[in-house]
Amino acid sequence: MDLFELPPQPKVVKNWVMQHIVPPKLVTLPYVCGSKKNEDVTSSENDLPNNDDTEQAADGSTDQTQKVNAGNAPIHVTLRLPADVSYFEQPQVARWEPSKNHWRLDGLSDIQFNDQTNMLRFKTDRFAPIAIFQDLYLNMPFQSWEIRPHGLNSCIFTIVAAAIDLEIEVKDSYCCVAHAEDSVQRLRHLRGKWMYPKDLIKRLKASGVNVFPSVDAEKYVSLNMKDSTLEKNIYDQMSLTASAFAYSWSRWNSDCGKEKIVIQATEQETDEPPMEDDWFIYMASNENSCKLKLSEFDETFSDDVAENTKLHADLYHMVMDGASDSAVTKVKETSFQFFNCVSQLLNATKVLTYS
Repeated sequence: MDLFELPPQPKVVKNWVMQHIVPPKLVTLPYVCGSKKNEDVTSSENDLPNNDDTEQAADGSTDQTQKVNAGNAPIHVTLRLPADVSYFEQPQVARWEPSKNHWRLDGLSDIQFNDQTNMLRFKTDRFAPIAIFQDLYLNMPFQSWEIRPHGLNSCIFTIVAAAIDLEIEVKDSYCCVAHAEDSVQRLRHLRGKWMYPKDLIKRLKASGVNVFPSVDAEKYVSLNMKDSTLEKNIYDQMSLTASAFAYSWSRWNSDCGKEKIVIQATEQETDEPPMEDDWFIYMASNENSCKLKLSEFDETFSDDVAENTKLHADLYHMVMDGASDSAVTKVKETSFQFFNCVSQLLNATKVLTYS
């Protein structure tokens, strides 16, 4: 948003059109109202002594501009934000400060946002580039997550976050938004549109839905730190068996330490979500994996191994021990495309550490 000088307009004289030729560059104008208050402020600021220090001069110039702008009549701005972007809280409006090359919050007031109509209203005392900001990690940490089979080489990946319940369907090498529960349902344009994981991640971020932590997310979000090698191995083993086994968040994952991961898992042959009594607790480390006596409803954490079970080298061999013939067949027939798609989503969301 800026204020420009109107270029010279053509004049028609009889059959002639006279045009003043000027350089093809717009000339910006300062926003100054012709009031006595502004004139007094400008006059007093012009009397300031010179300062040889460049940084102090820049600060003085900025302060002078702010004082001059403070006397201007406020500009009432009304604009409609894109309808395909989710805003989970009132957007933060900021203006660009060219003298210091950063965004500022001052000079903006009476900010109002209607999440039903997407109308944003605010007042500003100057013309400047305007940006809308939203907390990048407001949906983290996740409240829970679940991945369950939806047929051979197909599964449903659900993330319950602070402001949205996101359901992603995976089939072979493609995935799509199957369901998204938020206050205003702004992801309708993505539902049922199949695409590769990297494209879906890009589209979701562009739509204001960020459930994909960046490398610096741990500085802003409380998380359960886990051994990176173990975490990646668990994602791969879950992806390899996702056609036959359901996996879910466990409250005990935060109590078992950095070197171990605790999740819920169960074999699932039907397309219905597992019942609460169907889940078993599994604990995995870089050395072995086992089924625990523990349940989600126990009062304290215990790493006692369940009866009539064996230790296995990893989670994959643990869940496959005692699996039905149909489950074994589905795992053997799992395609690399499906495995790769699920693995990309799990590694991008990092649900084991951000839940």
